[in-house]
Amino acid sequence: MADEIEFEEEEFTTRFNGQTILRILAQVKPYWRWVAGFLVTITLVAGMDSYFTFLRKQIIDQGITPGTRRPWRASA
Repeated sequence: MADEIEFEEEEFTTRFNGQTILRILAQVKPYWRWVAGFLVTITLVAGMDSYFTFLRKQIIDQGITPGTRRPWRASA
């Protein structure tokens, strides 16, 4: 039960060149609409994440002014 597991690292020696990119593009070509949709979706998600981060910063910076200690209360 006290067997130790050892992992041996393997050196990566393959070169990544233009030929590799062309082979990847050839494999992706039938699915170009899916890839384009994926890239658009990732761009939209990244943009929305950036916007909401900026919005949270503005809410905190403008909503919490120095010297205000009154707790927030919801109107009933």
